[in-house]
Amino acid sequence: MKTKSHSPPPLSQLGRQPCLASAYSKLAKAGFTRKFIRNTILPSWVCEQAEKDPDVFPELALFLGKALGISSRSLADPNEPIAFCNPSLARYKPATGTVLADERITAAKTVNQQIALEVEACLPKEPAFIANALDPIQIRSYILESSKKLDFKSLLAYCWHSGIPVLPAVDLLQSKSALKFTGMITWQKDRPFIFLRGNAKDTSWGLFILAHELAHLALEHVKRGDAFLEESCDPNSASDEEVAANEWALSLLLGENKHAMSDLVSTTSRITAKQLAARARKEQSLISVDAGFLILKAAWERASGDVDPTTKQVAWATARAALKEPSISNEHTKPLMLDALRIKGDLSALSAEERELVVRALGLDK
Repeated sequence: MKTKSHSPPPLSQLGRQPCLASAYSKLAKAGFTRKFIRNTILPSWVCEQAEKDPDVFPELALFLGKALGISSRSLADPNEPIAFCNPSLARYKPATGTVLADERITAAKTVNQQIALEVEACLPKEPAFIANALDPIQIRSYILESSKKLDFKSLLAYCWHSGIPVLPAVDLLQSKSALKFTGMITWQKDRPFIFLRGNAKDTSWGLFILAHELAHLALEHVKRGDAFLEESCDPNSASDEEVAANEWALSLLLGENKHAMSDLVSTTSRITAKQLAARARKEQSLISVDAGFLILKAAWERASGDVDPTTKQVAWATARAALKEPSISNEHTKPLMLDALRIKGDLSALSAEERELVVRALGLDK
């Protein structure tokens, strides 16, 4: 399939002079809301008057084409629907029991791919990524040589050390048509990028999700040039790839202790949040993995299988309360991901408009 041109046609060929304000409805159908375009994508110099100015539109069409991965020609032509420059579909894994229309994936995929393209230009060429070097037990040992426990922060640092940028996914701001995924893997040149959002917003949740996405890379489920999105990460998935990724992730996080907390689940009919948090803290000191993750592991196990809905509700309510106990560390993941980018990346390598786009899209200005 040919790549669409970013160059808009001469306005005289369109029959009437379009402007950005008149193109918002087309962008919304493609998955990009007016709020998202205004608050996240457009340069700060663009005012409401500029949005209505046909003379400014060619410049804005070019910018939006590059930022969103769409054809600026299709944006400028009122008779043509939005066309994506790289319309090849990513592989995706929907949440259990749901079916996703293919068109829901494209907007989420392309906008994050464009941000990855900008960020890649800010990063040093080394280290090179090598998939077969990712052994879960060796990674665990490496991290624990310098960290007291394997948690989101230490695994994040390892990913960057191994040439794998981990970034917060771009929020498409209430788009009803675009997919809101939990994890995404995409490539720019020879470098894989992991994007996290949704349930990965806190470190206790984010640790397993990051380990799971890293597993897909290590097991070469996502080849160079591919993109892979997951609507959710389910520890109980029956898919062969997902089972393998979950096993790899648990080996990384737990080593030889994959049954940690399982006895608590099987022998205790009822447990309070304080008791669950205390047990998780004890296990953390023994096997050097984040206590918050262990709390969630216990909830997953208690809520899985043919248990009644009430048992599931109680299990997750208890886990959520345990995560709030003062003894449990559960930070937000986004500031940690952005701090890693600030340390590793050189945004001055970008033009002023490119830099502003990355800053606003990822929330570096927050």
